[in-house]
Amino acid sequence: MLSRKSYTLLLLAMVTLTGCGSGDNGPKTVPASGVVLLDGTPIDGAQVVFINEASQFPSYAQTDSKGIFSLQLSDEKKGAVPGTYKVQVSKTIMEEGKGEVNLKHGLPKKYGNFLQSGIEITIPEKAISDIKIELKSK
Repeated sequence: MLSRKSYTLLLLAMVTLTGCGSGDNGPKTVPASGVVLLDGTPIDGAQVVFINEASQFPSYAQTDSKGIFSLQLSDEKKGAVPGTYKVQVSKTIMEEGKGEVNLKHGLPKKYGNFLQSGIEITIPEKAISDIKIELKSK
């Protein structure tokens, strides 16, 4: 599991990249999209992060009600830099009750850490639209 410091640094890097420049600046990206399934069922509202250790440019997305995602490098720059990525997928569920809010994992914890998820995906030099991330509850 990522330490709090590592997680904070990753989030800071993503926020920094999100705010940088226009869509024409930065590295070459290619359109990259796919679907996230848990035991064959599409996952709505999952956060997907592709992290390439050789690149300073992680890509991220959020799944829709059909489990579909489209990666982006920042708000202005869609797609992902070609290369091989480790992938993390997480979903946070807020539960309110008795005047307090509790957060819980909506997916198995191992998928929320790119070092433990076991998911590795290669983004080719051309557009890809059939990435399939299949998660298992057990």
